[in-house]
Amino acid sequence: MVRLSCSSGPYRLAALVARSLDIDQGPYEDRAGTFSKTGDTDSAMSFGLIRGGHIDVTVLGGLQIDAEGHLANWMIPGKLVPGMRGAMDLVSGAKRVIVAMQHAAKGNSKVVQKCGLPLTSSRPVDLVVTDMAVIGFSNGRITLQETAPGVSVAELSGNRGGLVRPG
Repeated sequence: MVRLSCSSGPYRLAALVARSLDIDQGPYEDRAGTFSKTGDTDSAMSFGLIRGGHIDVTVLGGLQIDAEGHLANWMIPGKLVPGMRGAMDLVSGAKRVIVAMQHAAKGNSKVVQKCGLPLTSSRPVDLVVTDMAVIGFSNGRITLQETAPGVSVAELSGNRGGLVRPG
């Protein structure tokens, strides 16, 4: 079974129910919950919806985003990979792709000129929301849309490898 809609709502109960029904929710199983009027479906149906272009928007986590909006989010070379878990299908099949991630890790920007990790898809994402900024990709160009309160453009560019500039 695959959960099509998640929230941070009453997730403890939902997680217990999901476990009792043996629903694989990946590494975030304790955070799964549902909004009203949502439901579960099997993998065949969910991938049919995704691959058929019936998903309007998807929000995914990211490890890196490059200057053209390409996402790397499914593996770090040399680490155990439990599987792609549908990320490639979601990036390729959803009408709009939003990535939510930290802007930097260990002092290095995760928004880079070129991804050093394997790409999830050749299709660029539409929007990236980090803890420091909102970044769009219009006409194949990285564009800073907004900074978080108290964050300057200089701070964004100051992260080693950072390339975000105002649009």
